[in-house]
Amino acid sequence: MSTATQLMAQYAAYHRDRRNIATHFVGIPLIVFAVGGVLARPTFAVGSWGLTPAAVAWGLTALWYLTRGNLALGLATSAVNRLLIAAALP
Repeated sequence: MSTATQLMAQYAAYHRDRRNIATHFVGIPLIVFAVGGVLARPTFAVGSWGLTPAAVAWGLTALWYLTRGNLALGLATSAVNRLLIAAALP
């Protein structure tokens, strides 16, 4: 698996244009919000808890980000994604 540094270097190699940066700054959060909204609709009972596919997806992506080798970046990305998904909840 690639480390966070390797992934960011690969990303930076292809995303240096100001327009690309601007569209990603707006577009990626909108995609996370939209996917969170779609996945937040069905709820499954797990014991006394209600679990949504959005929560499962967030947990899996948070785990992925936190295992990339840069804890601060993983925590920040996971927190922002959690806020976006929480905003999309009904």
